[in-house]
Amino acid sequence: PASTFLSSSTEAEGTSFGTAVQEQAYFFRDRLVVQAAVRYNRNTSEGRNVLTGTGDSPPSKTKWTPRYGVVYRPHDSVSLYASRSETFTPVFSVNPDGRTFTPPTSEQDEVGVKLDLFKGKVSATIAHYKRSEKNTIVSDPDPILASSGYRVQIAGDGLTGNEIDLY
Repeated sequence: PASTFLSSSTEAEGTSFGTAVQEQAYFFRDRLVVQAAVRYNRNTSEGRNVLTGTGDSPPSKTKWTPRYGVVYRPHDSVSLYASRSETFTPVFSVNPDGRTFTPPTSEQDEVGVKLDLFKGKVSATIAHYKRSEKNTIVSDPDPILASSGYRVQIAGDGLTGNEIDLY
């Protein structure tokens, strides 16, 4: 679907298309589950400063993003898992001079354990993850440009963490 973003003197239009296929396989009386998926992403964008007519119309961006994982259930109330996924985020915004951005992507690895205890009365997840971002869009480091709405792309950043959920 097409989308339009209008802020002061800028206008951006673009399209985004994605399609995916996913498959799961079960082994050892459903104690082991293997999952794999792939997604095709295509993004177009066009930016323009409506006051100056300055614009940017780069070629479309495409990316294949895989996702795969495994779950092992040694007991009915315990599941151990590991997964890897990649994402692609279309961008429909633009700098005030009409320049567009390369779509950000991220990769995430996660391992953990899920518990379902006391006949479902208590559930818990304990996980460790590592995520890396590429083409991250941030405010321009120059405060004057940033206050005018300019942003820049940095190579990316990363995040490592642990998560505990108890229900």
